[in-house]
Amino acid sequence: MSEALYRKHRSRGLDEIIGQDHVTDILKVVIKDKKPSHAYLFTGPRGVGKTSLARILAHEFNELPYEKNSLDIIEIDAASHGGVDDARDLRDKAVISPSELKYKVYIIDEVHMLSRQAFDALLKLIEEPPAHTIFIMATTEVDKVPATIKSRAHQYHLRLAPQEIIAKHLKNIAQKESLAHEPEALTLLAELGAGSFRDAISLLDQVSGEAITVETVERVFGLTTQRQIDEIISAMSERNTERLYEILSAARERGSSGIGLADQIIRHLEKLAPSEPRYFELIDRLLDVRKSTAPNLKLMAILANWSAPVAASLKSETPKNEPAKKSEKKTEYKVVEEKVNDPAISQKIEETTPPARHQINWLDVVDEIAKTNPMVATNLRKSEHAFDGNKLTITPATSLTYKTTNSAKNLKLIVETIRDGYGFTPEVEILEK
Repeated sequence: MSEALYRKHRSRGLDEIIGQDHVTDILKVVIKDKKPSHAYLFTGPRGVGKTSLARILAHEFNELPYEKNSLDIIEIDAASHGGVDDARDLRDKAVISPSELKYKVYIIDEVHMLSRQAFDALLKLIEEPPAHTIFIMATTEVDKVPATIKSRAHQYHLRLAPQEIIAKHLKNIAQKESLAHEPEALTLLAELGAGSFRDAISLLDQVSGEAITVETVERVFGLTTQRQIDEIISAMSERNTERLYEILSAARERGSSGIGLADQIIRHLEKLAPSEPRYFELIDRLLDVRKSTAPNLKLMAILANWSAPVAASLKSETPKNEPAKKSEKKTEYKVVEEKVNDPAISQKIEETTPPARHQINWLDVVDEIAKTNPMVATNLRKSEHAFDGNKLTITPATSLTYKTTNSAKNLKLIVETIRDGYGFTPEVEILEK
């Protein structure tokens, strides 16, 4: 059985810890001065090097080559060894002098999962530490670690690594392993790793059985292609719901999950959002897909209902200094009677245009109203509504909200919001249940 790549290429020295210079530079000085603290706490997301750093320190403090093991370096997985008996065992053994090394080092991974009794025992040891014992703790959820523990340890936060650094690291591994690869494929794997070295290397390992191409990565992990992501964005911009449904259905048939596709769209929009701030709103909505019990349906609903923020979308369509283009609807002519002072004139031809049928995004209208009056927006979200292209009918949930919504001030707010955002003045009717 071959060794997993993330284990095979684990960092074995501080110089091999990538992207955490703000931590390693300080620890190098500590090692050089030979003045270790009695307790360290490494925090940060998974796969950024917390446990690797703890093991490196345990060996460096004892001037022991990384390849060598010792009974004086004890690793504890708090997830499975955090009970009362484990706490008692830790308390009794930590005070015993090391058998062969200068320091007895306890590496406690996922320390936040220790029981209350285990934390009490650990606190007692850290408060009055034996001169020969060092505790190195690691956690992904530092908020669950008691403040009494954090305040007595040197705390260092490890960051997610930039995509470019991870891609470069994957390239080095691929070259060492003689893996045929496309640079774009490694960039995509780094993107999927989301800042975690371990996750990105594990993904590389999964596709290492064949030439590593973008097509291979998309096929193995059920990804939607960049071209299809662009088509999704285009269909949303055109408000082409049928086309949007076709693209999402095809993606689901290829194995893409609603959550995975939402993550892909979010990553794509992150690149566009700095120049198109309106996309931040869509990103905020897409984050809810992961919480949904029906992620595919939730994704479709969000994308189908989304449009640019009300005011911004219309401003981009009709610049201030340019008159709105006239509708190209068919013109009808009819003879109408007109009362005039001159009896010789009895009729004239009047040009009329059929009433325009408009579209609005109700959720965007309510969001815009919330900026001015959050209470009215809350009532509107709970109300039923119907829009036939010119007339908006709102049925509030209760008689109290009916009276509030039907006030002249709030009716004016609704009308002006739609007028300012969409360029027409709707007829609004409030109905009582």
